[in-house]
Amino acid sequence: MNKKTFTVLSFFIPFCVLFVWVCYLTYITTTAQQVIVAVHGFDPRDFLSGRYIRYQIDWDNTDCTQFDDNKCPYADFDKIIHRYYLPEQYATQIDKLFSDQILKSEPVRFDIMYAYIKGQEPITSMLLINGQEWIDYLQTQHERKK
Repeated sequence: MNKKTFTVLSFFIPFCVLFVWVCYLTYITTTAQQVIVAVHGFDPRDFLSGRYIRYQIDWDNTDCTQFDDNKCPYADFDKIIHRYYLPEQYATQIDKLFSDQILKSEPVRFDIMYAYIKGQEPITSMLLINGQEWIDYLQTQHERKK
């Protein structure tokens, strides 16, 4: 193999691998069963990783009938890191909602939607607040305050 061919291959192979991985994740998230899992607890920031909420799954408030055999797959969900990353400009608002939930001053329910295939690692799809996508919920709250 000459030097030019080696250089071209070493440049394109990482892009090909990344492309295949993105296609795989897209396929899984569009074809897998979408399940909604209740969550609680939080850690609103990590200075090295950016803004995120770190949560725990609340199996007591999760509808387990959405899974096969009407049983919650605890083991499949224990394999993953429970984080949901947020844009910086919304992190404080979400943090306040989590705090209000803990203090019970505002009834707010947090859920995470996952793309789930039995026996595989679930893929986080979106954060839901009171059944709405988080951005829609924040916009609704902002409009109410006006």
